[in-house]
Amino acid sequence: MIAALLAPVALIAQAQVYTAEQFATLKFLEGRWTGTAPDGTAFFEQYDLGATILRMRRFGDPSFVTMSDESQIMLEGGRIESRWDDHSWHAVELGDGLVRFEAIDAPNGFSLRRVDANTIEVQQRWRNAKGKPQMHALRLHRLK
Repeated sequence: MIAALLAPVALIAQAQVYTAEQFATLKFLEGRWTGTAPDGTAFFEQYDLGATILRMRRFGDPSFVTMSDESQIMLEGGRIESRWDDHSWHAVELGDGLVRFEAIDAPNGFSLRRVDANTIEVQQRWRNAKGKPQMHALRLHRLK
């Protein structure tokens, strides 16, 4: 009974249609950021927002010269999708300073949340081999 009641909610979240105006709220991600990876190494990211694409580029040092990785968040046909390598996710929540993605063909979900004007929290969520929910969070700090 409960599963039957919850199923339509999941379908509604997946069927969300977003507008260009809503996509523009991702502006809070725009700019240059630094963070610390789980292994303790620093990384540097640059986010550039266009009308329908938010491009993320990762660099190994603060010179932002040699790119080591990139991904995109894009608005297509009313859906917001994130793509990195062979993985993709779709937005299931978009609000003031928040975007949350669930996997299409990836092992995890993730979210980006503005903590303040100079800090973003990134959360990754997945299940371990026993099916137990796992989460890792890190913070990005704006470079001026």
